[in-house]
Amino acid sequence: ALDAGDVLTLLAIEHRRAGVPAVLRPRPRPEDIAVYDALGIEPRTVEGLSLACGIPLVEAAMRVARLEQAGWVAGTDGWFERIGSPLR
Repeated sequence: ALDAGDVLTLLAIEHRRAGVPAVLRPRPRPEDIAVYDALGIEPRTVEGLSLACGIPLVEAAMRVARLEQAGWVAGTDGWFERIGSPLR
């Protein structure tokens, strides 16, 4: 570890994109959890989420938008990733 950021990253505490604390975020809809789970391994595009979840592109876009609005994921340059503490 070179600095505090490395330790936070190792502990899965993203300090740059802390987002909304998990206790304040609304629980994702059941149909959105598959998209959230697909982001557990690595960031993905909406198209990648569509393929990974076996859902239409428009549906993947709607689901990731809901997750982003609720503070569960963040998007940068067309790529989406989980943020904050994980869904339990």
